[in-house]
Amino acid sequence: MRILTVHSAYFPMIGGAELFHQKTAEWLVNKGHHVDVVTCVWDKPDVHWKTWQQSEEVINGVTVYRTRPWSYIQGLKSLGSVMPLYRKALYLIKQNNYDLIHAHIFPALFVGALLKQKTGLPLITTIQGGDLADYSETGGQVAVLLKPVISWSLKKADMV
Repeated sequence: MRILTVHSAYFPMIGGAELFHQKTAEWLVNKGHHVDVVTCVWDKPDVHWKTWQQSEEVINGVTVYRTRPWSYIQGLKSLGSVMPLYRKALYLIKQNNYDLIHAHIFPALFVGALLKQKTGLPLITTIQGGDLADYSETGGQVAVLLKPVISWSLKKADMV
């Protein structure tokens, strides 16, 4: 099976969600599937430059495609990643014959929903606590704006 996953961060940027996503992608590869990841570069290019020299690389059998968000300003990074992630993923979908899309947490789940709407490919989304903008520390003042987007995105998924 050919799987395209979308997640705003990937190794070497590792937190709990990123580690889960990486281990899931590597497990799928070990089971014989082809997995491509579309992700972002979260540091400015001059920071950790050696880590980000390639926009395409293979890590433990997983092909990782990196794109840059439109903004490196704190608070705008997530929103600035939506269109670059979408464009790169759509390009790869046109080039490859994927069987499904896996979108992992916000903002990638919104990108996944847009991709499903455009391509009709099956969509699996993975969420974790805070992704529903229901935690004050993650939703804050913008939670009112994010909740309808997250709700719409989840409704597009074939499996959550």
